[in-house]
Amino acid sequence: MSVVEGDGGSLAAVLPMDGSQVTQGGDRLDEADPRPLWQQLADLLRSRIECGELAGRLKAETALAQHYEISRDTVRRALACLAGDGLIRSTRGRGTFVLPPSERGS
Repeated sequence: MSVVEGDGGSLAAVLPMDGSQVTQGGDRLDEADPRPLWQQLADLLRSRIECGELAGRLKAETALAQHYEISRDTVRRALACLAGDGLIRSTRGRGTFVLPPSERGS
C-alpha cells in the first residue's frame, strides 16, 4: 500500500493492491483540544502509521498544511517529532517516507 499524493481527499487515502481507493474520515484537528496542533497532528499520523494505514510516501508539507488548515511550520514540527521517534525519514528533493516496521526506532 502507498499513500496517494494529489488526490484532493484524505491524508489516509491508500491504494490497495487491487487499485480500489480507501479513505479514512475523522482526520481533522480539534481547536478545543488542549494539546498544541503539532502534537495533535503527530499523534494522528503516529496512530495511522502504527496501525498500517499510512505507508510509503507522505503528502508534501504544503499539502498537509492545506489539508489540516494549519501552518507549514506546524506540519514541520509534527514531522520532526515523528522523525525523532524513528517512524519517518525525510530526504531532500524526494519527500517524507514512512519507515517499514523493521527499520523503525524502538
